[in-house]
Amino acid sequence: MGPGGFTLYGGGRVYFCKGPSGGFEDPYMYWDTNLANNYFAYTIDVSNVPCKCNAAMYWVNMPGYEGTNPTPGPGGDWYCDANFVNDNWCPEYDTFEGNAESMGVAIHTCDYVPPNDYSRCDRGGCGTNACTGIAGQYGRGRPLTPMHPTISRMLSS
Repeated sequence: MGPGGFTLYGGGRVYFCKGPSGGFEDPYMYWDTNLANNYFAYTIDVSNVPCKCNAAMYWVNMPGYEGTNPTPGPGGDWYCDANFVNDNWCPEYDTFEGNAESMGVAIHTCDYVPPNDYSRCDRGGCGTNACTGIAGQYGRGRPLTPMHPTISRMLSS
């Protein structure tokens, strides 16, 4: 963590929490944000992220549940996503997945089982990528270049 942000190197993961946390004991420690009529902005620089690597910024509905109880995955955290990573399903919104050569966005929906469980999700999601959505526009030497930080905003109403 540094002034005004943080930098991740090779395989890191960051969780936003409601307050200080020294571990994963509390399944309700994760920050719940209400984006209705708000936005979340961030800057990402993927100019040094090579092909075959994926830098990602995404939102998931943590903690992961099985039935009515929060359920930690094999790693001991409460992570869940739309691809059943960590043995838990939950909705996922990918605001950026990419590298210096390509990028994509997607929203994933899940089958909701009240009160807190999801029986399965659409692993592929509904999205687009730089190859199909803005062909020839993203990448080194193109109009949208990863050589400079990119600001992304999520808007909701």
